[in-house]
Amino acid sequence: MIGMLVTTQPLLINVPSNDSFNKFINDNKKTLLKVYDNEFESLAGLIEKLKLKKLNNCFAYQPENIFTSKNENNIFKINDNNRIYSLYNDSFNDDVSKVDNEQYLSFSKFDLLFNLYEKKTDYIISIEYNSNIYDTDTINKFIKSFEKIIDQIEKFGNIINDIEYIPDNEKNRIIYEFNCDKYEYENVKCYHTEFEKVAKEKPKEIAIIYNDIKINYRKLDEMSNSLGHLLRMKNVERNDIIPVITDRSPSFIVSTLAISKAGGAFLPIDKNLPDDRILYILSEVSPKLILCTCNISEIDIKIRGKYNVYDVNQHDYNKNINQLNNISEIQDTCYVLFTSGTTGKPKGTILTHYNLYNYIKRYPVECNSLYSLMKTNIIRNVLGITNFTFDIYHNEITYSLCHGLTIVLVSQELSENIQELSQYIMKNSVDFISTTPTRFELFMENELFRKVISNVRAIIFIGEKLPYSLCKEIHKYSNSNIYNGYGPTECTVVCSYKHITDNNVTIGKPISNNFIYILDNKLKPVPIGVEGEIYIGGAGVGQGYINRKELTTEKFIKSPFTNDTIFSNNIYNTGDIGKWNEEGEIIYIGRNDFQVKINGQRIELSEIENTIKLYPDIDYVVVIHTKDTIKNNQYLICYYKTTKENKNENSIEDEIKKFASSKLPSYMIPNFYYKLEELPLLPSGKLNRKALPEIDISEISKKNYVSPETETEKFVCSIIEKLFNLQENEVGKKTNLYEIGLDSMKAMKLVSHIKNHYNIKIGIRDINNHPVIDNLSLYIDNQKSDKKDIEDVDIIKHGDNYEFSMFLLQNTKYSFERLKFVLRNIHTTMYYKLNCDIDINKLTDAANQMLDRHLILKSVISEGEIDGITTTIGRVQSNVKLQIEEYDRSNFEKFIRPFNITEEILIRIGLIEKSILILDMNHCITDGFSMNIFIRELFKIYNDEPLQQPIQYGDYTKYYNNKLKETDISFETNYYKKLFSETSDITCLPYKSKFKNNIKSIQNSKPYQLYKIFKMMVLKKDRNMIKMEFELNNSIYNLINKTAKQYNVSKTAYFITIHSLVLSFYSNQKNIYSTIIDSNRKSLKMETIIGLLVRQMPFSLNVNNNSTLLDLIIKSYNILLTLYDFVSPPDKNLEELKIKRSSVVFKYDPYDLINSDENNNIYSNIEINDVYKYFNKTYSKSNKYDIGRNTEYLCMVNEMKDKYNVHLFYDFDLFDEELIKNIANMFKDIIGNESLLQTNIGDIFKKYSNSNNNEEKIKLQIEI
Repeated sequence: MIGMLVTTQPLLINVPSNDSFNKFINDNKKTLLKVYDNEFESLAGLIEKLKLKKLNNCFAYQPENIFTSKNENNIFKINDNNRIYSLYNDSFNDDVSKVDNEQYLSFSKFDLLFNLYEKKTDYIISIEYNSNIYDTDTINKFIKSFEKIIDQIEKFGNIINDIEYIPDNEKNRIIYEFNCDKYEYENVKCYHTEFEKVAKEKPKEIAIIYNDIKINYRKLDEMSNSLGHLLRMKNVERNDIIPVITDRSPSFIVSTLAISKAGGAFLPIDKNLPDDRILYILSEVSPKLILCTCNISEIDIKIRGKYNVYDVNQHDYNKNINQLNNISEIQDTCYVLFTSGTTGKPKGTILTHYNLYNYIKRYPVECNSLYSLMKTNIIRNVLGITNFTFDIYHNEITYSLCHGLTIVLVSQELSENIQELSQYIMKNSVDFISTTPTRFELFMENELFRKVISNVRAIIFIGEKLPYSLCKEIHKYSNSNIYNGYGPTECTVVCSYKHITDNNVTIGKPISNNFIYILDNKLKPVPIGVEGEIYIGGAGVGQGYINRKELTTEKFIKSPFTNDTIFSNNIYNTGDIGKWNEEGEIIYIGRNDFQVKINGQRIELSEIENTIKLYPDIDYVVVIHTKDTIKNNQYLICYYKTTKENKNENSIEDEIKKFASSKLPSYMIPNFYYKLEELPLLPSGKLNRKALPEIDISEISKKNYVSPETETEKFVCSIIEKLFNLQENEVGKKTNLYEIGLDSMKAMKLVSHIKNHYNIKIGIRDINNHPVIDNLSLYIDNQKSDKKDIEDVDIIKHGDNYEFSMFLLQNTKYSFERLKFVLRNIHTTMYYKLNCDIDINKLTDAANQMLDRHLILKSVISEGEIDGITTTIGRVQSNVKLQIEEYDRSNFEKFIRPFNITEEILIRIGLIEKSILILDMNHCITDGFSMNIFIRELFKIYNDEPLQQPIQYGDYTKYYNNKLKETDISFETNYYKKLFSETSDITCLPYKSKFKNNIKSIQNSKPYQLYKIFKMMVLKKDRNMIKMEFELNNSIYNLINKTAKQYNVSKTAYFITIHSLVLSFYSNQKNIYSTIIDSNRKSLKMETIIGLLVRQMPFSLNVNNNSTLLDLIIKSYNILLTLYDFVSPPDKNLEELKIKRSSVVFKYDPYDLINSDENNNIYSNIEINDVYKYFNKTYSKSNKYDIGRNTEYLCMVNEMKDKYNVHLFYDFDLFDEELIKNIANMFKDIIGNESLLQTNIGDIFKKYSNSNNNEEKIKLQIEI
């Protein structure tokens, strides 16, 4: 019969894993026969009647007789060319993969069509697929699995689960190749013995910084020894679990070390947990002793009545400081952590010394380990910010102690104030942070934090899904290497890491000696790209749960893949779903149960449900986790059914909240409660979670709205509105913060806002205790009135400082009369081309507003007393007006003239033919950065744009002088002594004249310096300063940016290192001493100050032949980080060391320091010679550059948008032009050669000794 007879029938096949494959085939045969008996029902009709989902795949079998004829007299020749015909395609093709996807979608009903064609002696498989859903690799794997099963036809009598469907080579990859980072070792140690070894090797190195407290390794070792001896005396033995109820202080670290040294296992307990939860945890371990580092208040009596409690803060750490003998073995319990449990009670996870040692030990750098990560990033200062009950604190504390790093420990109060935390990070040169993405996103909202992370080398994110958008945001401000970590508490901190370099955010590959398997429900591996359950094996797998044998047996099972007794024979069932990609990395999908993570905290929803069920009259409870994708807020919602019908709904909700708060940690308390009259059920009788009523959060917010009344209430409401993206009428004085979804992250933000606004002491605990806005506002008001609780915050306070010390002039030894004479001619002049017509009157008014805005601009210099000390002061003048001076091309040179610094203000503005603006300030009141601030703000005022109130220079000098008095500068002095210990001579490039080379020592003397001043000021004989300039093009610009990012160093360090190397080559000196010009604007607030803040920092670098160039760059970077934090005037330290200031100067100006895109439609910065060109005049003073009277040579690097401009200023009377050319060429050559970074300095010098550049160098030296 000819016609369209083909039919499509739906078929539902259940794969019974415990039946034989032959039985499975026969059962399907019977099913097919029944389908054929009912084939007259159309597919469309069946879908309509049975309410079936749209079918997306199809199987088509085409027997041989469809295409062949049994007629032996057939006149047509049959061409056996394997051409593929599809029942669902009106065309044919030799290769279906050649069909365009859009073309395929236009004729196919299915996303996947499996065609099987029977031939005389074989079969042909053809798969047609939608490439928008499936990739070619997946389809090829599907075919290979099909072939693998067919190849085992002789095993079809076996049960289906025993039939292998993954090809052998792929199975080998996912079990062994993807888990190949195996590093066996015999000398397994305990972490505390490793710490003791470090303490002996580095006794004076700082182990812990805690606010202003510094504890070195020797002291920490002795303190833990002392406490450890006491624990032994109190009969603490191997495997005894000793709880530590802690605050965030060094006492916790001392306590855990002491417990380990004594042989016990430590159990951190958060003092902020509810009383019942603390008591439950203690009852689970029945401790001999509890170490306490804080006031545990309400439960203190309960605990002390039942347990032996010892306050470690009262311990005498000067007694019994000798080392204890180690009694612990590697399989002994090291620590216990309690996590959320499904039964309504937390469960205690047991980890051994072996588990922890394997995680933190030294590995070869090529291994995927925490050690390799830290070593590669050259980590030195680690931020200790993680809660001690969260095991990622081992990344911060334990690892640091075993490798001699410095822990920058953050107190609870500091962790809640992001502004102060950022200052703390900057002050202590933190280069490593490990935290959750949610917490870091909160930190990134702070402007100062975004600035300080530029010095952070590496960031590890753990605990929750890492959004790539956060990585991109971080890389706008920092070159930090970002890592995504994954691992449950049961398997020792982290099991896999991924270095995030693009938007492929996986959880990475297993770390050394950890093995990850993705299995089906029969514990068989699933193919690459197929989802399965994540199991973890290897050295990190713990010992199970305390007092939970049944759960331990369920979650920790014998590994079917390895019998290697070096590592654990168990694998841990994580409950997480994931899949492998082709690179051997794991893509995390989610959970297979009701466990969730909020802000990195693991939460079993069933624990919350079972806890709330304990409340009287509660009949049923279900808790769900939901996320508001628009506002990016996470919520826990509790649905409950009560047996009491008449009770007020609001009243019972309040009681349930109080009950939950007394039993559960704050992060596990539901945000919203909803009373159910009836439970929505499925036909099976199970709860239908999808049918639970949705909660309108905005309606809850409006339910009890009462307008705020006091100023504090209004302020708090305004902050809450911003934090929660709520409308004004949704937040009132009776709003309960927990009802609208307050969590720890938002509480931290709220604390930061309140603290910064009112300058009071307030923490998250205070928010928890006052969750209703009117109560919280009253608490704030009480804190404001209680002077004792006001914090001494390190801020620049505004005051009426109309007389103030001149910051950089106050330490000079010159008499005021001499200073006045010298300073009258030292000024900074900038020229700006105006790109549009300017209203002179309006510009004059804007300039005078600038004088009122920055009082330093209307000041004169005089001699006076500050705090009883005679010094150089600035004195603000009243009723001072600035008039813009107008010139034409014939007379504008008269604008530049000396300032009478004691009688007239030290700023002038000129205008040449209404097209060129001249800004001239005496150097007493300005630096280059201040000039940029002035011109930028001047035109903002001119354009009627709003500006925030700046910090006054007078306020800053008062703040600085007070800080200088309070600071012990002995560390700074000692550091300079160490830095200059090998620097005997000032760096000197070879002069032209043999005579001048011979009198170099005389030229650095005081009489000669006075002669130079006399020559300049009296005889009017300026030095013949020349500028040579060159450009580092875009390719070098990109290389420098890439290198700085890759090795996490600053560009300043990069440039000054290479510059020092070149100077070493041409001066034949190994210790290169130069002066660095530093803008000295450490904080965002200081970036608004106009005034002379710039510092000239002495910098010395030993150019060691055995170091690589990269080693030197990193060394320079660390020196710079230290120098930036110093308070004392650099010249004071030089004077104490009896070292003269170097005449070789280096200056690096980043783009945002010297350039501004703002208002570029109004003005553009131009050079003086461009001014002369503009008016068709010749600039006769082209060789005059004022770079400082003691400076003979200056290298200045200016960052532009896509390149660098390098300027070499030098005294032409002293230096040969060829020498400077050679310096420029070598500098440019090295900085553009990436391969030299890993090259020894000695080899670099050899390379240039054989070059043409060096021939010129030798020639110059012979002439001298």
